[in-house]
Amino acid sequence: LLVRTVQRMTDTPTGVDAADVTTTTIQVRPAPGPQASVIPRWNAMATQHTAILDAVRREPGVQAAGATNFLPFEVGWREPFVVVGDPPPLRREDAPQAQLHSVSDGYFAAMGAPIVGGRDFTAFDGAEAPGVVIVNETFARRYLTNRAAVGVMLTNLASGIGPLGVNLKWVTGSHGVPVEIVGVVGDIRNVALGQ
Repeated sequence: LLVRTVQRMTDTPTGVDAADVTTTTIQVRPAPGPQASVIPRWNAMATQHTAILDAVRREPGVQAAGATNFLPFEVGWREPFVVVGDPPPLRREDAPQAQLHSVSDGYFAAMGAPIVGGRDFTAFDGAEAPGVVIVNETFARRYLTNRAAVGVMLTNLASGIGPLGVNLKWVTGSHGVPVEIVGVVGDIRNVALGQ
């Protein structure tokens, strides 16, 4: 029974090809300043993330590099959203929720996760550019039935997105800034293999 259980776990699709992937954790210190100026502080931290990734990408033998706040097998934040054009929920707590993982450009390539529709993030999808998201296949199937995902606008109702997610835009009050789906990635397992 133990052998069969381990066999099933090793045969479980993960959505990534991490055979030659190395990961590390880096804590970027927040820029000094008052807590009220959180967006400029997050932008400064995002600039540090970019500088670190650029340095890693220049190292010999590195084929791709990216950053994320949650690796595969880690559960992300569950955040509410609204599909623009769909009937809005009566209350914020009635809005559908999806796991939110902030990732940089290059992350999907580094993890061997295929973009199955649209495009990947680029270096141009920064804090000053229009907000963009990539959804996974399950999200597209569940919430965008009978329509192409790429080009659909979502209103992200998340309020704590962190420096890696600054291009999701800041939420004021109970209303988010619409962001455009620019790509669909294959499903990446974000719970442990035993679950």
